[in-house]
Amino acid sequence: MMKKGMGKQFDYCGLKNMEALKFYEQYVSSLLQTYQPSNNQYNKKGKRELSLEYSWVDEFQASGFEAKTDSITINVQLILTVYSLFYDLVNNNSPILNLSGITAQHKCTEKKIILCNPTNPGEIIFNSMYISDDPIRNNLAEFLSMYAVKFIVAHEFSHVYGGHTKYYKEVASKKDAEIKKIKSDKIKVLKYYLDIQAMELDADTFAATRIVMEALSMFKEKKIDIHLDNNANFLKIPFLAMHGVYFILRDKWENDGEDQEHPSTYIREEAAIGAGISALEQYEESVDHELILASLTEFEKIKGAEKDGFAEYVQKNCVLLHESAEKLRSIFLDRIAPIIKPESRMPIEGIDY
Repeated sequence: MMKKGMGKQFDYCGLKNMEALKFYEQYVSSLLQTYQPSNNQYNKKGKRELSLEYSWVDEFQASGFEAKTDSITINVQLILTVYSLFYDLVNNNSPILNLSGITAQHKCTEKKIILCNPTNPGEIIFNSMYISDDPIRNNLAEFLSMYAVKFIVAHEFSHVYGGHTKYYKEVASKKDAEIKKIKSDKIKVLKYYLDIQAMELDADTFAATRIVMEALSMFKEKKIDIHLDNNANFLKIPFLAMHGVYFILRDKWENDGEDQEHPSTYIREEAAIGAGISALEQYEESVDHELILASLTEFEKIKGAEKDGFAEYVQKNCVLLHESAEKLRSIFLDRIAPIIKPESRMPIEGIDY
């Protein structure tokens, strides 16, 4: 059983003094160091710098670019939305506090978090958050938010360092050109869409594996001071964090068709959960898939989210979701992996392992 603790002193997620944004810049640096040639035999392209930049446009996007100086860009509003979601979930709705066993009454206050672009004070992003007077609750929301943002960052890192970007741009350009034709070839267009979707799914599974393995490592090395009842509950945290990201994306963009650049979030999340569970099993740790799905239903208690229904959707469509994910995985292994291998600075599934 994990030692119960209070966690670090709560400070509005470090957002008041921009410490949270600096923290994720450090996270990119740690990923970069892991995959530099000195630590990674699969990096044959040499050392590269990679920066994390923030966009202050009020949107929900993240992207990765490979150029003279590689970069990842994340909208600050997306980060604030992630934090707002988990503080709402833990403090305003209290559905997942069974992770920590805390049942004491607490006072919850809605706070408006305002961030200004340090290089352009006129650019302002804001959102509301439910702050508790109980630091244990805030600490749990912090960990969930942290792993969710790390998942987003690792996804974009995978595009850049996994060799996706060059082929991604090439396929997107061909797809756009074909669509513009008076008599476009629908089979070609669908092939281009599926190639892009396969790379998106590959980035998801990389990011899922990264945050799950980081959580497992931190737990085994006893580096986390967080109030939880048992090991199984701790291992749920990265899965809950990923669900928060897909929960936000489902609300904004969900589309079930194949004629889009991102797979359905249902396909993506089920594949990410599978990747995380597989990663744990390699180290003789486990978390039950049904227990994860049961935990995720708690998100539906958030006001306005009653129709999310991810767990129910997965249970009803598990075969279809699995087949769709395997189709994209096969496309990646058979068609994409050999193409991106020369551009990748990381091991490629189907070739290196």
